[in-house]
Amino acid sequence: MDLKDLRYAIAVADEGSFTRAAARLNLAQQALSKQIGDLERELQVRLFDRMPRGTRITPAGAAFVEAARATLAQSQRAMAYARTTSRRESQVLRVGLTPSSVLAGDAATSFSFFRRRQPLVGIEVTESAPLALIDAVREGTIDLAILCSPPDDSGEMAGECIAERPLGAVLPALHPLAETDVVHLRDLVDLPLITYGRDADPVGYDALVQALARRGLKPRLADVRAGGPPGLIGPLIAEGEAWALATADYSWPLYERTPGLVFRDFADAPIFEQRWILWLHDTPSHLVRQFTEMWKTLHGQWSHRDLSYTI
Repeated sequence: MDLKDLRYAIAVADEGSFTRAAARLNLAQQALSKQIGDLERELQVRLFDRMPRGTRITPAGAAFVEAARATLAQSQRAMAYARTTSRRESQVLRVGLTPSSVLAGDAATSFSFFRRRQPLVGIEVTESAPLALIDAVREGTIDLAILCSPPDDSGEMAGECIAERPLGAVLPALHPLAETDVVHLRDLVDLPLITYGRDADPVGYDALVQALARRGLKPRLADVRAGGPPGLIGPLIAEGEAWALATADYSWPLYERTPGLVFRDFADAPIFEQRWILWLHDTPSHLVRQFTEMWKTLHGQWSHRDLSYTI
């Protein structure tokens, strides 16, 4: 018995006649009668009484047809759900990145590897500010965002930490602190910090300020905000008027292309920079899951701890 048999039985029940049901199904009447007869033998019950004029459904036939209607409806819903899911995912992974992300190189490697593993899946990349990317995830216009902060407390977002590195200081090479091997944060009180504005990432900004305060530094903020690549910020630091945060293996290599800069580790308890992949809590697609797992395989996985700062 298959779905075709269910449709045949429903047609006979609706039409009350093998002749009319056969016409409705575009079948020969003899072929339909044989199919119903085979079904009755399989079920070992009589579904229809053959009358001189038409047919009459039996009580067993009525019960069977009622169940058949429900089964067909469920099968149609299953097919519609599968098609809708396929259209929703569209075999395209939509990724959001912040402009000039220090993880751009890792992202490019991940995209290339993902495409080799999933050759039928396209990748669309959107660049925007963190808050705009979070809104885009909520609105469903992107599938995931690679950001510097964990999910907020709203419960709408979920995610995984994909990178974690200790931060150090990018200093003017001629500054007295550059002569030491490590820097105490409290000694940077008179040198303005170049960082992004709170409006760009309130969660990350507040966590940074709190982490610095716990280590004895209430930073003076420079008039210039970090919003461009290190190649633009570096010359401002080299002039001796500011400092910035960086990681030794991710962002410092971008800074060190600028003459007059040095990188120093902190003597204080480490402050960690994290990167997260975020998605909408209730609807992570299989592509999002696959991409996240692939990233962790390619670039390593850092366990989430109770860190004092995420960027």
